[in-house]
Amino acid sequence: MAWNANKDLILGNDLWLYLVDLGHGESAVPMSYSLVESAQPVAYATSCSLEMTADNLEAASKMSCRWNVTRQGQGSYTVNADALYCLQASASANGAYTVDDLFQHMLDGDNIGWVMAKDSSEDCNAVGGPDTGSVVYWGEASIASLSVTGGNNEIASSSISLNGSGRPHKGNDAE
Repeated sequence: MAWNANKDLILGNDLWLYLVDLGHGESAVPMSYSLVESAQPVAYATSCSLEMTADNLEAASKMSCRWNVTRQGQGSYTVNADALYCLQASASANGAYTVDDLFQHMLDGDNIGWVMAKDSSEDCNAVGGPDTGSVVYWGEASIASLSVTGGNNEIASSSISLNGSGRPHKGNDAE
């Protein structure tokens, strides 16, 4: 099987971060793969990232022959997105999450579902939702930070950082 960069690689423009409202307080539901298709994009996103890390546990002993030995310990992950700042009513009416939408989630302390996947639409002016036929990463997270920045003679921007709650998933591996 030959490598084909035209088919194998995903352009950054095509990788999107989508969010899922899991509800508030005691009525909140856990994130599951069945909710992936209901995910809505972060409005006017310019970038997104998923970073997984693990603690290293020292396992060196006299039997290690002067070399450090480590084992993987507890893991964690963060999901981040940068976006152009927009008016809530406009983007929310079109099914996209804005900082204003997420502001209340952060105040209430509610977790939110997240999905990182290729968009299913072939039209760059439309959002089709997560392409479940491609690799889909998803999970549940708490909002760690929200920021809005307005520089002189620039379009205002926003950033969101999510701290993973539990294990992240790939495809329908948790069902």
